[in-house]
Amino acid sequence: MEETNVNNPLKHYIDAAMIGHNTLFFEDWLKEHKWDRTIAYRTANKNVRDTFKKLSRHRSTDRKKIALTSLDKNEREIFINSFYRVVEHNLLKDLKSLH
Repeated sequence: MEETNVNNPLKHYIDAAMIGHNTLFFEDWLKEHKWDRTIAYRTANKNVRDTFKKLSRHRSTDRKKIALTSLDKNEREIFINSFYRVVEHNLLKDLKSLH
């Protein structure tokens, strides 16, 4: 991901998710979520960046969460799948560099 004003906070949320902190989502969403592991990284990255642009006007995590509630369930599912696909990609990218 290229570094822009939107991506600096996004990188923070991705880094937090990489160590197990799911601050951007309500626990109920993650428990009820239908995981789709087939989403391509490029598609996921675009989905995350597009949705996060909408969230970027909200400064606090709580307000970002509330803004996510305004998405319909399908859009939110796509965002969650995409977000964790990006997280997975970053984790695997770091593992490859260790070899």
